[in-house]
Amino acid sequence: MIELLVGLGYAGMALILLMFILVRKHFFRSQIIGLIGSMLLAIYADGKVPLVMLNIICALVCIYNLIKSRRDKNVKTTKA
Repeated sequence: MIELLVGLGYAGMALILLMFILVRKHFFRSQIIGLIGSMLLAIYADGKVPLVMLNIICALVCIYNLIKSRRDKNVKTTKA
């Protein structure tokens, strides 16, 4: 069980780092990757409040960015 949690932690960390690398060219994909990574790290945190809060905030920022980018995309297509 511990090995699984450690694996989730490493996978979440890798996905968060990948999000920062991809954010320029692939914004939508990077936010999805960041959301998944932050959820994995929140599971890995195992009740450590600062780490859980940090990853919840990261997930909320990713969700906000996804909603905002979708809304902005719809505004651009309706104006044209």
